[in-house]
Amino acid sequence: MDKNKSISTQKINRWDVGYFILYGIVLAKCVYETTMFSQQVLVGTFKFFLAAMVLYTGAKILFSGYYSRKEQLAIAVVILIFGIVGLQTGYYELLQPVLLIVGAKNVRFDNILKVYTAVVAVMLIVAAIASQTGYSPRNAAAARHSYGIIYPTDFAAHIFYLILAVGCLGIWKRVQENEQYRYLAWLRWLIVIAAAVFIYIKAGAFTGTACLIGFLVLMCLIYLLERKNLARRVCEIFKYLPIVWAGLFLALSYFYSASNAVMVKIDTVLSQRLMVSHKVWSEYSIKAFGQFIEEQGWGGIADPTGIDPAKYFFIDDMYLRMLFEYGIIVFAVVLILLIVIGHRAIGAKQYVLFAAIVMIGVHSFMEHHLLEVAYDPFLLVLLAGIDTADEEKSGRKI
Repeated sequence: MDKNKSISTQKINRWDVGYFILYGIVLAKCVYETTMFSQQVLVGTFKFFLAAMVLYTGAKILFSGYYSRKEQLAIAVVILIFGIVGLQTGYYELLQPVLLIVGAKNVRFDNILKVYTAVVAVMLIVAAIASQTGYSPRNAAAARHSYGIIYPTDFAAHIFYLILAVGCLGIWKRVQENEQYRYLAWLRWLIVIAAAVFIYIKAGAFTGTACLIGFLVLMCLIYLLERKNLARRVCEIFKYLPIVWAGLFLALSYFYSASNAVMVKIDTVLSQRLMVSHKVWSEYSIKAFGQFIEEQGWGGIADPTGIDPAKYFFIDDMYLRMLFEYGIIVFAVVLILLIVIGHRAIGAKQYVLFAAIVMIGVHSFMEHHLLEVAYDPFLLVLLAGIDTADEEKSGRKI
């Protein structure tokens, strides 16, 4: 029996190690694509990375024994849906998060966060050093800095998701439970404050700053609620917030009018996102499997190649982007996914993780990184292991 258990453990470790290697490589590639380094390095490599994910995920589904027949059927349906959306719109990158979510089955989420934190932190540091030493393009006279990332708000988004990941690492729970090191628990709060101040001063990113402050406030509330044994009850109330965020922005953008003083004031706070988003409602229709929408970004600043800034048109809000570009089916699937992830976090008493998911929903109100592998590791919670007893149950069906 001991021998069989040992063999089983080896198989579990192989699947997990394989996932960490695959995720680390894909993540590094995706983060690289958000930097100012030459993109010629990765030209034509997307299909190879996608093939690697398909091979690993397919093998794990068929041979690991982790997936029930119902799960296999559900996975097939979801991959088919996202595949159709890719064919319909050209947004094949949507398959990346789907395959990584499926492949994360029974892998400890805390370990996934460690891989994410290590890869993103190293790459941001390298990009920042390169940008400050002249090895990658930068505008030295700019008031807003992106430290080697293609745009200041993208740099701020990297920092936002990285700080959420650091804040959700299991080490903080162990620190809190250890009398000798309990004082270090405050370090988590200081990290969030420092990051918020940094991206506000250096990147001028209001959204990232506000969301980090919101995350800090939620962590403080959770700390107080846990002491009164009210954390679970309160978190359950806010489990369906993704629907609220989506409905709120869609309603505001749909009913926006330049002649309404209140709407104009809200739009000013939201950096003209309502005005741009209202144009989407006016010029496009909602489709089941989405559509390609040509966008002009650069934050309203002319591209060095000469693109007219007056033609700025970019869908920053993730909910509107999902509804129109990816289609109503993907829109519904992702909202359900977010609710299920929140439910899993609450069930595992991972309330800081739930707070992170709530703030990602708020961040998506203003930014479009929710489904991008380079930024968001939290979608992997769907099938990854987060229960308190997962270390003992690793490799068994949950």
